Amino acid sequence: MPTYTIVANNTDPLGPNEIRAGGTIQVNDGDVFIVDPTANRNTKFEAASNTSTDFEVRFEQSNTNKLDIEFKDNLNPTVNISDDVDLSRTFIKADKTESITVNAGDRVSLKRYDGSKDGVDTFTAGDDFSMKDALKTDGGNDVIRIGANADLKEIDGGKDFNVLYTQTDPADLKIKNIDEINIVCFAAGTLITTATGLIAIEDLKAGDMVTTLDHGEQPIRWIGSRTLGLAELTAKPKLKPIRFSASALGGGLPTRDLVVSPQHRVLIRSAIAERMFGVTEVLMPANKLVRIDGINIVEDTTEITYFHMLFDQHEIVFSEGAATESLYPGPQALAGLEPEAIEEIDYLFPELTDQAFVRGSARLIPTTGKQMKTLAYRHSKNHKALFDELL
Repeated sequence: MPTYTIVANNTDPLGPNEIRAGGTIQVNDGDVFIVDPTANRNTKFEAASNTSTDFEVRFEQSNTNKLDIEFKDNLNPTVNISDDVDLSRTFIKADKTESITVNAGDRVSLKRYDGSKDGVDTFTAGDDFSMKDALKTDGGNDVIRIGANADLKEIDGGKDFNVLYTQTDPADLKIKNIDEINIVCFAAGTLITTATGLIAIEDLKAGDMVTTLDHGEQPIRWIGSRTLGLAELTAKPKLKPIRFSASALGGGLPTRDLVVSPQHRVLIRSAIAERMFGVTEVLMPANKLVRIDGINIVEDTTEITYFHMLFDQHEIVFSEGAATESLYPGPQALAGLEPEAIEEIDYLFPELTDQAFVRGSARLIPTTGKQMKTLAYRHSKNHKALFDELL
């Protein structure tokens, strides 16, 4: 793939594959652009042809010049920023893109980020990330991941459904238009089906064999927990657990009340799912099912201990008899864990912290909040079980 370097606008003569900063750069699919520390003029990128174009922009070294980077129509840029890069005077504008992915390492600084107005933003930053102005996405269905010790003026998800994964305490961030803060786990006391029978999740340990829907008995590779007290639950009410009353899913499931974190996904098996997605089984977050009878937020919670189980792959396990997911082994899920847990998982699964690593989910996961709300609404309206054992 062609690789170009964007240099100072007064560079003369230009070296091989060098482009002066300033003006508009025509982009082809697969192009790579490295922004040199000398680049000193606002630069726009636009598609060379009127078609969807995927390309990469890299910041491998600091650039302290005042710099605006703007992306135009039909573009799907990936912006990669290396560790320890100072871009505190750089403004990234993506309001015309089809989609944009930003991967910033540790100790990165930016001035401002304006995301796509209509497309999907995926913005990931490591530890000690700072931004002088706002980090704003606007197209909906955006995902923002922020590491520990972040210092931002504001995070604004804009319209529609947006998710924030953060290792920085949300109480220390000014957050607007964010629908979910993600932690995926079981509550203490949940009975898990194992090779030796039903065992409370707090009594399980790494190496124990757990029954899975797809792969028989599988060993737990890692298990961890996190306790939230009254102060944290009051400050972040979206972390309050969801209770599935016995039989709320249909077919006598769960066999007892099941309590999980809001983002924990449960297996839906129904004709409605098949009509909407072309498959009978999908995984749905618990908090998107609260419109269903017998599924409610536990509002009076004063303390909750959540447990996470990780396997060699994303699995469907049985909790109180109901089919539910294990911790999804991807970088986005790990952002909801404590730093010590992430360090331990990184030792066991180093590939999971690689932002380029992708591992499939055990079942289809609906991609938009609208799809999830529609699925729940149709089940509620038509009084259909969420888990149909006859399918």
